[in-house]
Amino acid sequence: MKKRIVANEVFEIAELIEKNGAIFYRTAAENASYKQAKSLLLRLARKEPEHQKHFEYLKEQYASEHNDFQAYYDNPDSVEYLHTIADSHVFNIQKPVTDYLKGSEPLDKIILTALNFEKDTLVYFLGLKELIADDMARSQVDKIIYEEVGHIGELFEMLRKL
Repeated sequence: MKKRIVANEVFEIAELIEKNGAIFYRTAAENASYKQAKSLLLRLARKEPEHQKHFEYLKEQYASEHNDFQAYYDNPDSVEYLHTIADSHVFNIQKPVTDYLKGSEPLDKIILTALNFEKDTLVYFLGLKELIADDMARSQVDKIIYEEVGHIGELFEMLRKL
């Protein structure tokens, strides 16, 4: 039996990933004593709601026209893969993101956690992009992927400075 993936569900997961990212980055910035790290974390926190709005828009525009992705991508392994990535994301969508920061973590651990978050997010969005046939929706996801790659670069640079 083929597993179907509903477009609304996929975009809602993407929205939640971005919401969790914003919460994580704001919380991490509150605990960062290194001025440059605090600035980076706050900047990343401000970017996540922009991404969330992109996915809200895609949900409204794309998902209203296409109930599911199965008609466009008939590979059950890819559908299962996307579900697995969402379920195993560093910030599991079922668990409050604040559970990952207790306030006593060293900055390098916070940055490594953020890197894992960004890498998991990138993998999810790359998988999502493969399911979308609509060129406009794919280009919107591409823009976010490009920014996520930039976030990873910024976090690695911060880690090197520590």
